[in-house]
Amino acid sequence: MTAVTIDTVERLKGYKNKVIGNLSVKAQLSQDPGFLQALVKCLSNPSIDVQIEAAHIVSSISLGSDDALASLLRVDALGALLRALKETTTTLTTTPQRKSISTLQSALVRALRSLTVSTADIVGPSLWGLRPDASAIRNEAQATLDVIFRVNSLDIILPLLAQPHIDIAVSIAQLLAQSLRVVQHRTSVTEWIPPEDRMKETKSKRGWEKASAHGVNAPGRQGGWVARSLVGLLESRAHKVQEAALLALAALAKDNPPVASALTETEILTSVINAFARSRIADVQLAGCLCATHIIRACPLSSDATASTIISVVNRFISPPSTIPAISPQQQLKSCYILYHLVIDDVALCKLAFSRGCLLNLAGLLSSLTVVPVREPQTRSSISNDTKGSSPSSSSDIPEDLTDEPPTLSALREAALIALTALALLAHDIRMSLTELDLGDVTLHPALVNACVLEPSQPTKQHKQLLPLLRWTLLSPHTGVRYATAELIRALTRSVAVLRTSVVDSGLGTLILERVMDKQEDRRVIGSALKAVCNGVCEFSPLRSDYVNRGLIGRLVEFIRGVETHRPGNGDEGGMSEGLVDTSLRPIALWAIKNLVRKSSDQVKTDVMTQLGWKNLAQLMASGKLESHGRHRGRRRKSPRGKTRRESVSGGIMGFMDIDVNLRSEEFSDDTETEAEAEAEDQTRKAQQDTAAVQEQAINIVRNLSEDENGIDMIFEEFGKLDLAEISFDSTKTTGLSIPVSTSVSPSRTPFPSLLSPELSDSTHATSSQPQPHPIVAILTRILSAPPTSLPEVTLQATYTLANLANGSPLQQALILNHPPILRAVRDVIAESGRGFEGRDARKPAIGVVLALAKGCAGVVGSIGEVGVPIVISSVKCRQEMIDAGVVGTLKRICESQGGVVGVGIGVHHRGSLGHSHSSVPSTSPATPVHLHSYSHSSDADKVVLDLAKQALDWLDHGEGYGGLPS
Repeated sequence: MTAVTIDTVERLKGYKNKVIGNLSVKAQLSQDPGFLQALVKCLSNPSIDVQIEAAHIVSSISLGSDDALASLLRVDALGALLRALKETTTTLTTTPQRKSISTLQSALVRALRSLTVSTADIVGPSLWGLRPDASAIRNEAQATLDVIFRVNSLDIILPLLAQPHIDIAVSIAQLLAQSLRVVQHRTSVTEWIPPEDRMKETKSKRGWEKASAHGVNAPGRQGGWVARSLVGLLESRAHKVQEAALLALAALAKDNPPVASALTETEILTSVINAFARSRIADVQLAGCLCATHIIRACPLSSDATASTIISVVNRFISPPSTIPAISPQQQLKSCYILYHLVIDDVALCKLAFSRGCLLNLAGLLSSLTVVPVREPQTRSSISNDTKGSSPSSSSDIPEDLTDEPPTLSALREAALIALTALALLAHDIRMSLTELDLGDVTLHPALVNACVLEPSQPTKQHKQLLPLLRWTLLSPHTGVRYATAELIRALTRSVAVLRTSVVDSGLGTLILERVMDKQEDRRVIGSALKAVCNGVCEFSPLRSDYVNRGLIGRLVEFIRGVETHRPGNGDEGGMSEGLVDTSLRPIALWAIKNLVRKSSDQVKTDVMTQLGWKNLAQLMASGKLESHGRHRGRRRKSPRGKTRRESVSGGIMGFMDIDVNLRSEEFSDDTETEAEAEAEDQTRKAQQDTAAVQEQAINIVRNLSEDENGIDMIFEEFGKLDLAEISFDSTKTTGLSIPVSTSVSPSRTPFPSLLSPELSDSTHATSSQPQPHPIVAILTRILSAPPTSLPEVTLQATYTLANLANGSPLQQALILNHPPILRAVRDVIAESGRGFEGRDARKPAIGVVLALAKGCAGVVGSIGEVGVPIVISSVKCRQEMIDAGVVGTLKRICESQGGVVGVGIGVHHRGSLGHSHSSVPSTSPATPVHLHSYSHSSDADKVVLDLAKQALDWLDHGEGYGGLPS
């Protein structure tokens, strides 16, 4: 590599003039390591002018391609910028060249802003619409972004907010506004205080004293130091300063209740509202709307006045363009996303926006952007208002003059669709209104004419309803538009009436399946389309049989097992890497199968399980994972300390990148053990959430399969063929569990060692003589024996599944009753899943298990098998098993705490047995039945539980009499 000398102002200015606005030159220079190293070296040059010109070039190159940005990161441009900024801060107080130093600081801050924002755009999530998903430098960018938001780096960056030179403060505010994307980084900025204040706080308190939450230097006072500084910038009369401060406050307050609460408690929110309500500058209005939106969503207000003001401003931007020709497409795009952030997942705000006319305005905007020429596309399919169910089959079917349009128009169309989705997602009335909407005559958007996409005189077909437009946008060549359309169709399919009529009649149901079946489609589009298919396969949907006939089951199984894919190679290696297994769509595919098998025929259930495989289903229930020879699409990287990390982007869809990161900015990485531990805990929590989502759906499939007698027979028969030695369990969820199980139902087999906790491995031989559980019973025992509060939804579905299986034949009920650990697990669910439980109340199905078993054993004559294991269990034996497991005592205390009447004899005759059982049977969770919650204020759910508990106790106590046969 030849050394490059560019450390003169004239040469640097020549390079600067070449790279600004020229992507090809940026790409060429980014492939020259010698030039980049010399450029970064110029940032520490003694000449201020050389540093300024080098900073301008770094800023321009960082706004180029991903490869150009990666090249800058690899030569440690970030470290060089931070070192140069730190040097200027020290020099500023000791040099007479204050003006030159301020100019240098401004150039360095702009370069740092460009580098940080470009890095954040790659890492995501995106601020304004969908961005390309695959990037070869995602991990490297994530590591760089983490370095920027660590304390040592923030000590250099954030103090510049208080600079008297307003341009520097504005650049820092813009950096925060565009790069604060995740909660961890917002928390770091919120809790930051200047180093000198940290020193004062440390010296002023004794070792046993905690920092005051209301002191002058308290991190949370008025939202923190950064929030106070940004609020101070709002007093400026300069519009650019106000806009930057408002956007930075919006990024800081998003999903950040401490900051939002602090801004709400003072008059800051009022100042924000006044800023956008009275301003004549459109960008300031939008920035104020976004800031107020994130504040009230993070800390909801009791009044709708602020939301109404935001909606009024947004409506002015998204109303028909003929009334406001001065508004740009970019401003309309931001308005759509502001409305999305305001109403998403809030029914009341959705209805408020709907009542203010947002639905009509958004639909009108979409119609003005999406027109269909009169001539029909010359393809195998065509689309028209009069022909239902036919549509262009691919993006090539769309006329060329509709595909050749500026990206700004496609992005605006995507934004309008996303905002419509947010409005329609939760409210049935809005979905119905959307399908019945009469748009009337809509004027073409001026941007279509200005961009020469369509001539004003060109004949076009105006759609008076929205659904025909969706048939075209679903096949747009732009990924974001297809994704947003799929999301809107998914929202529409949430209403039974809309699904059975409008979605079917318009042909959208067929088109959305085509997106799922298309193996070349973007996986994010497939994910959204798959959510719509989940609704389309429900028992009430006319599309269910058509989807099955079109091969949906096989496609779903592909997603569950993992789709072979490749990641892009990096700049050094080029090409494509080894094959990966993308499992990001597994939870949604399992959801679709769960809906498909519910209330379906035995033939459909058999077809589904033949393709999915019973072993695979059991594995997903047990661990949430499948053994695979490929590499899973889970983005793993190494932090500067070498810690392995796994990140989640795009709402749970995983991205993959493996690049060795070796940044040379170690002095800016605050590698404390506390941060490393917090990072590890965060990654573990995300992994557990992904696994729990898969487990929940897999268990729910078994629940739906066992909804009738034939299904229960199928479950016991097929699971009985499995070898538990081939099923791996997630040991992190059931530590300390003692369940003697074997590799099959046969009692001659030895227990499977991995199912026993380490501390109980010595007792394996002592338990080998116990009856061996059925595989489905063993799996459910393992799941239910984890603390119910750890994974409440998984516990709930497992309890409902066991409640279904408990309604099987006496032989099948005996398989459950012969395994005491599952009865103890049911007892713990009943005891710990009441008031205060994070998930839904699992007591009802848990008591339903007891009631079903008690009824099934009523009047049954017990029968013993050849090896001494009961084949059929009598009511007396059933009651004794429940007493030994502590179930009877737990039910009794529920009845007593609710003022219920316990069955005769249970509280007196078996008192000693109950006490003995609780002392001799160890609980598998911290809370035992002795420490039940108080039910002094019973709700409707408590009354249902109380009634079931009374029935269960009654059947357990008098079952032999109810059955009419001797036990």
